[in-house]
Amino acid sequence: NSRMAAVIISAAAVMSLSAMVTFAEETQPLESVTIGATKMVSSLVPTDSTVPWWLTSCGVSETVYKLDEQGNLVSRFIDSMAQEDDTTWTVEMKEGPEFSDGTPVDAEAMCACLNQISEENASAFSTAGASTFEVTGDYSFTIKTENVTRVMPSILGGWGSVVFKNNGDDTYCYTGPYMVDELDPGVSMKVV
Repeated sequence: NSRMAAVIISAAAVMSLSAMVTFAEETQPLESVTIGATKMVSSLVPTDSTVPWWLTSCGVSETVYKLDEQGNLVSRFIDSMAQEDDTTWTVEMKEGPEFSDGTPVDAEAMCACLNQISEENASAFSTAGASTFEVTGDYSFTIKTENVTRVMPSILGGWGSVVFKNNGDDTYCYTGPYMVDELDPGVSMKVV
């Protein structure tokens, strides 16, 4: 009878869930997890070739925009963006996001990293062409592009548009949930 089968299935599900909870309570948290990859970054320089993509895929960096579960472009850094003319955009940022060292991601920091990307990694903004980012307030800035573009949020969601702070000593600070603890270039990376 179908009612009896439903009761048996429900009882089995409850017993399985109970066993999983008991198992979870008895296990200790992992101290580390090793993940294999077919390739590893050779540097931590965010404008170096495909390094930005690798750092984002490992949870070290984040792009300015990303896709949410429904496929919409969203940003934890940008509150609003408006196109003023064919090559000019005004941006209002969200207050609150920080770099992994605790310093705020404000307009000065955002413009510094995006200008460095534009100068050192031309392929990151290839659709828009040479782009400049100018601070207009603590959490606001203007974007000027060489080429006409209607898709600036998409461009800032590209693999090369990572948010970083150049510490000035050949080291960088990112915004992702993990930080690089050790790098053996081309071989392995330990994140914490």
